[in-house]
Amino acid sequence: MTSFASRAASALERISHHLSTVEILYASHPAWPLPPSAQISPPKSLQISVLDSSFNPPTLAHLALAKASLPPSHQRHAADYDAKLLLLSVRNADKTLKPTDATYIQRMEMMVLLAKNLSSSTVISNLDDPSMASSLVDGVDLTNVAVGIIDEPIFVRKSTILQAFLRDRLETIQSSSLSLHSTSLPSITPSLTFILGQDTLIRLFTSSYYHSHPHMLSSLRSFFAQDTHSGSRVLCAHRIMPGLATAPSVATSDTLNDPLAAATEFIESGSIAMVDIGADEQTLSSSEVREKILVGDKSWQSMVPQNVIEYISAQNLYTGNV
Repeated sequence: MTSFASRAASALERISHHLSTVEILYASHPAWPLPPSAQISPPKSLQISVLDSSFNPPTLAHLALAKASLPPSHQRHAADYDAKLLLLSVRNADKTLKPTDATYIQRMEMMVLLAKNLSSSTVISNLDDPSMASSLVDGVDLTNVAVGIIDEPIFVRKSTILQAFLRDRLETIQSSSLSLHSTSLPSITPSLTFILGQDTLIRLFTSSYYHSHPHMLSSLRSFFAQDTHSGSRVLCAHRIMPGLATAPSVATSDTLNDPLAAATEFIESGSIAMVDIGADEQTLSSSEVREKILVGDKSWQSMVPQNVIEYISAQNLYTGNV
C-alpha cells in the first residue's frame, strides 16, 4: 500500500466513525482553498466549485464538468472560481458498494489523477506515488484544486457541513498567517457552486429525499439563500441519457410529481445555471464504462482520461475478477 493509500484509509476510517466531517486527501498547496496569491492579500469571499460524484470511474464528462467556467449569473467578485473541490461521499442515498466496484481508496486515487488533468503541465510529484503527480507551472499549481471525502449523501446537509468545514479551515490558515500581518485579517466567506449532471439535479428536487414536499422547498430555499453570500449555487450539465428526455427549460408545471418543475423557481432566479459540456461528453456515464470493461469492449478507453485508463488497467478494475 502506498503512503497515499494509507493516508486515504486512515481518513476513510475517521469519516466512517464520525471523528471528522470532511477529510482533504490532496490539495495543490497547503493554504487551499485560498489561491496562492491570496496569502499576500486575502479576499473577502471565495467562490469554490464542488464536483460531487461517485467517480466510479472518473470519465471525460467529469473532466469537462471540473473545467466548467463560472457562469455570469453566479459571478460575485471574480470571473471564475477561486478554488475547486473534487468530492466523494462515502455514503450514497441510492447506491451500495458492489463487489466489482472500485473501492473508495481506488476512487480517491483516480480523483487525484483527475485533478492532475485540470492543468496541462506536470512536473515533480509531491506524493510518493509517481502516478499521483501534481500539475504545476513554475512550481505553483494554478488549478488550486483539492480532493476530499464526506459522509453525507444529501446535498442540503452536505452544503452546511462543507460551509462549516471551510470556515474552520480558513480561520486556521489565517491564524497561522497572523504573524505576517500587522493587523487582524478579515473573515473569508466561502461560496459553493455544486456542479451536477442532470440526473443528479432531478434527485436534488425529488421530495422522497425529504420529509415532505413543503420541507423540500423550504430546505432548498435555505440551501440557495440568494440574500446571503454563503448560499450555494448549482451548475448543471445537459446530459443525454436513456429515459431522460425532459430538459429543465421544458419542465411541466406539476411541482409535486415533476422534479424539474420544482427546479423552475431556482433556474429563473439564477441559482441554477445550465452548461453544455460538449456533444460527446454529455453522453458519457461511469456505468457505461464499467459495463464495457466487463464485456471486454475496449471502446471504454475513449471515455476516460489517459492516466485513468492506465490506472484502471493496472488495477484490473471492473473486469469481474475480484
